[in-house]
Amino acid sequence: MEVDTEHRSSSPILDRPFQRPFRGDVDAVERVKEGCARILSRINVKVPETVGEDFLIYATNACCAEWKLRQQNSEIALKVGF
Repeated sequence: MEVDTEHRSSSPILDRPFQRPFRGDVDAVERVKEGCARILSRINVKVPETVGEDFLIYATNACCAEWKLRQQNSEIALKVGF
């Protein structure tokens, strides 16, 4: 395959083979957001409308808080003898 060096700078794939185009990154973030939203809805955690990485940070914090709460409830149940 011959590379046209004159127009090389216009092709992000040829110049930066390990850097994905921005649109692919946006699609990946959206897929992660959708997956997180499904998981959070299953455990009844409401997430406010946020954008981009803010959603991922909020979702991570919400999941951690929910996990800690459930862990504490399990430990209490074991101590009480349920």
